[in-house]
Order: sequence, then C-alpha cells, then structure tokens
Amino acid sequence: MRKLIVLAVITSFLLSSYPVSASAQDYGNTPQVIKDSKSVVVKYDESITPSPRYLARKGLAIKESMGKGFYKLTVKKGKTVNGAIDALEENPRIEAAQPNYGRRVLATVNDTYASRQWALTTVNLLNAWDHEQGLSNPVTVAVVDSGVDLAHPDLSGRLVAGYDFTEDNDQPYDDIGHGTHVAGIIAANANNGQGVAGVSWGAKVMPVKVMSNGVGYDWTVAQGIKWAVDNGANIINLSLGGPGYSAILDEATTYAYNHGVIVLAAAGNDESSEIEYPAGNQHVVGVGATDDRDTHAYFSNYNSTVDISAPGVDIFSTYGYLGSGHSYVSMSGTSMATPMAAGLAALVKSKYPSMSVDEVVSRLKDRADDLGSSGRDNYFGYGRINALKALVGSVTASSVKANKRVMKYPSKVSLLFTLNPGISNALVYVRRKGLKAKKWGKYSPYRTNSQGKVSLKSVPPKSSYYQFWYPGDSEHSATSKVIKIQVKANAKLKASKGVLRGSVRPRKPRTVVNLYYRRAGQKKWRLLSKIRTDRKSRFGYRYSLPAGAYKFHFKTRKDSSHLATSSNVVTAVVR
Repeated sequence: MRKLIVLAVITSFLLSSYPVSASAQDYGNTPQVIKDSKSVVVKYDESITPSPRYLARKGLAIKESMGKGFYKLTVKKGKTVNGAIDALEENPRIEAAQPNYGRRVLATVNDTYASRQWALTTVNLLNAWDHEQGLSNPVTVAVVDSGVDLAHPDLSGRLVAGYDFTEDNDQPYDDIGHGTHVAGIIAANANNGQGVAGVSWGAKVMPVKVMSNGVGYDWTVAQGIKWAVDNGANIINLSLGGPGYSAILDEATTYAYNHGVIVLAAAGNDESSEIEYPAGNQHVVGVGATDDRDTHAYFSNYNSTVDISAPGVDIFSTYGYLGSGHSYVSMSGTSMATPMAAGLAALVKSKYPSMSVDEVVSRLKDRADDLGSSGRDNYFGYGRINALKALVGSVTASSVKANKRVMKYPSKVSLLFTLNPGISNALVYVRRKGLKAKKWGKYSPYRTNSQGKVSLKSVPPKSSYYQFWYPGDSEHSATSKVIKIQVKANAKLKASKGVLRGSVRPRKPRTVVNLYYRRAGQKKWRLLSKIRTDRKSRFGYRYSLPAGAYKFHFKTRKDSSHLATSSNVVTAVVR
C-alpha cells in the first residue's frame, strides 16, 4: 500500500500548557441601528442657554450637558424620539438634533495570539466576519489526519464525535500534533481571551484519525473519508498526500462529491511540478501555499491541479498530542493552507447552506485575489482566497430612490437605498448638505434589512442633497448617486379683526414675504405689502382697505434652503 505523508513542517513552537476553558462565546446576529427611545442629543449654539420651559412644551427635559453646546434631553412618556427631533429642528438656535445612538462591538478577536495570525488580515477575514462568523447555519468539517488533541482548551466545544481507524476505536487522539494544528486553523475558539482564532467561529470539527506517526495508507484514508461522509461531514480537509494516482482514493473522494461534501487537499511541499494525490483527483480542491508577502511559498508544488492558494507559511495554531500538554506552534506547509481554505468554505456554507459543492468551490475560485500570471496559473491556481469576496463579492450601490423630490414641510420624504448584492445587517451611512453648502454634514449610521436595503424616513428642514455610503473595505465600498430633495416651506395665514397674521415653518426669521390681496369676484392678485418676519418667523399686518370682501395670501421667496411657496387663502370683510 502507498503511504500518504502529512504535509507540514514545524518551524517554532510554544511549550507552555493551558488549562481547559469554556467554549467560544456565541455572537449572534447583530441588531439593526440602536436608538435610545428615551433620549435625544442636541447641539445648541454655544452662546445659548436652553430654555427648560420651551423644552417642556416639546415634551423634553434636560438630563445632562457635556459642554460645547451639547445636551442630553429626556423624552417624556407619550412622546417619540422622531417627533422630538422634528420639533427641535424648527429651532434655529439648535445646530443639530439626533437620536442617542447605541454602538456595538464590531467583529474582531481578543485571542492572546491573534497578533501572530498574519493570515487573518491577508485573506480579509477581519472584514468578512462582519458578514458571517460561521454561526448562521451548522457546518461540520472532518479533519482526516493524525487525530486531534481532544482536550485542547482552544478546541473545547468545537469537536464532534470522530473515529480512529489506526486503532479501530472512537478516541482519535493526535500522536504528532499535526491534526490538532489543522483543526485550530479551521475552528479554534474565537473571542475566548486565549490562544488563537479559527477561520469559522461556529464550525464543528470531526476528528478522523487515519495516520500513525505521520503516515497513513490509501485504504485507511479512504475509509476515513467515507466514514466522515456517512456521519454528517459537510466539508473534508485532507492535509496529506503523496505522488501516484490511487483508484481507492479517487473512489472515496468521488463518493464524497456525489453526497454533496466538499473535499480540499494539500497540493504538496516538494517544491516541484509533481502532482500529488488526493489533491490531483477530479472532485478535490487542490490548495497551494502563499507567504506573508503574498507570494508563492517556495516549497509549494506547482502544477495543473492547484485550484486555489492560501497562507501556509508560519501559521500559528493549536498544538498537542496525547501526553504532550496543550500548546501553540507555528507550522508551514500546504497542510496549513488547506484548512485555511476549508475554514472559508465553512463560512460560505454557513451563510449559503443551500449552495452545492460546485457553487461553494466556484465562490472560492472565482472570487480569489489573482496573483502571479493573469488568470489561472500553476503556482496560485485561480488566486489566493479572499474571505470577504467569497462571502459578499463585489459591492455596488444598485439604487437610491425617493418617494418624492419636492415636498412641503413637514411632510416626510422616504429614501430607499439598496446594496447589490443584498447584504443583510450591513452598516450604511447617510449624509446631507444644503444646496449651497461647501461641505457635507456628518454621516449618520443605519443598518440594512435582510434584503440589503435601508429605508429612511425623515422631515428635511430644508432643501438638501443626500448620499448613502457603504464603507465595506478598500476593495468593497459603495457610494450611491447624490439625490436632491427640495423643500417648500409651510406658510399659514389667518385674518381677524382687520389684522393678518402669518407664520412660516420651518422657521425663516427676518425673511421677506410678499402679501397679496384681491376683491371677491376678481381674478388678479395685487401686492399689498412686503413684510419681514420676526425672529420667530411670524408677522402681523393691519390692513386698511375700502369696504368690501377681500381675499388674502402671501408668498415666500425662493432661496437656497426652500422653494417659493404660497400660503393658504383667507377671506375678510371690510365694513
């Protein structure tokens, strides 16, 4: 029988032992935008002292201040945050009125040795984890290898039942530490304050031992592959290989493919064009290795069976075997690159559980970062894996729509922004500026719904430009087109006892309005007077006209903040 040898080299290691810890915290789906329903934050002109009486009329009260004109206001029972903001925006002394937003912890890791895991940044995992952490749907990855340290603290809660085909029992203890290292790369507990972080925070590892002292034979390896398929594995990691085609291995990997199981195998460490198996089998993803400079690892085999590449040099992960204690080491090899890709396949499968084997593999290939020669080549395959691209792909702002482009204050405008593809729970920002403003205002955060859309309803206080922005990362950001919303002020007029009283909302203090009149039965309006509003955007005018019935209205003038608008028409009789 032909021997299969593990494809890794230990380059450095940590000998200290760690006690058993609890399993990783379960970080579920993050909420939509968080707002305190009982408070708002306002920014006054610094020369102004807020009036408690004015605020009380609006259903608000001062809770505390922070200097620089900032105040936290409590919203009284029966009032809403949005209603309070609408009322406050009418006040020209208030520079800004916003919800009291809640902030959340973004996806990152606090594991002790995370700083030594250079590959997390290279394959864009830190950004990818904002979209999928492996917790959406259960995925099991079989590590068909030298066994696993079943008591390693960083694998606590990550393991499911496995099997030892070298001893024919259900205790697949590692005897050289290789399988433990592979398992940690895939699914070591993340955010547990110790050790390292696996690629998938939710994947389960099925330890299947098919090698003793680093050597396994085709029959045993084939047994392990089929056992993993029959016992619920979704993905099989084969960080092993050797030269020479094997029919039994080909049959086993085809069996896995036909049962909807993804198989990835190491391309080999011989620094040659030699094809190794099972990486060379038809339905197996052959994985080559790259280094921390994003170049081809010197030892990684290069040939037509290399499908993708992943970091495989100085990869820091869990380590341990029966009787050795539990530790962490750096290892190099295509054995390390393969579980990096397998972990990403687990993330994709968790996010898109209905995807077929070919669809998941296409995600890894088609959305890899093309290195080396353009297109597929024998050194990198289709490229080095990119987790964010595999999970999200390219991102565009497919549309931004408004239910109306011209509206009369204080009616609401509805803005609908859509990301393509429809990324759920993505952090999206919207900003606004006046029509003649030189600078945009600050961005306000929102979260997309399950269809990748943000629906924003607001009462624009003045004509403005709006723009949405999805930051993503340097390669996956998206900015919408600028949309223009024009606002007509709300002009109201009343007549009583020879006096006309008008008001404009939102407030336009010291602005000039034109007051018109006509006799009842006439069609032509005549200018009665030009009047300047007071600081509260109101005016009063006592008219003197010959006896008769009259109609009155006034018009505001167009400016950069508002379109010209006409008030309602009132009727009065002069006796």
